[in-house]
Amino acid sequence: MSTAAPSARDAATDDGVVRTPVRRHRRRSVVLLALAVFQFWLWGTRINNLVRDAGEFSTAFVAVHGVLYTAAIGAGIVLAVLGLRMWREARVAGDRS
Repeated sequence: MSTAAPSARDAATDDGVVRTPVRRHRRRSVVLLALAVFQFWLWGTRINNLVRDAGEFSTAFVAVHGVLYTAAIGAGIVLAVLGLRMWREARVAGDRS
C-alpha cells in the first residue's frame, strides 16, 4: 500500500484522509458521465450498424463483434455508475459545507 503525499490542491486531514474540493469532485463526475454518454452513443450506433448489416458478414464476425460491443457498453455502465456516485457525493458534501 503506497502512501502518496497529497497534492497542494487537496486538503489532508489529521486522520490521513485526502479530501477533494467539491467543485473538482463535481467536474470529475461530469467528465465520467460525459464519457459514459459517449460510450453509449458510439457503441450503440455500432451495434445498430452490425445488426442491420449482419447478413453481409460471417456468423463468427458478428458474434465476436457483438461481444466486444457489449463489453464496451458495460464499460459505459461502469463509467455512468461511478460518475453518478461522485455527483451524489459532491452534492452531499456541498450541502454540509
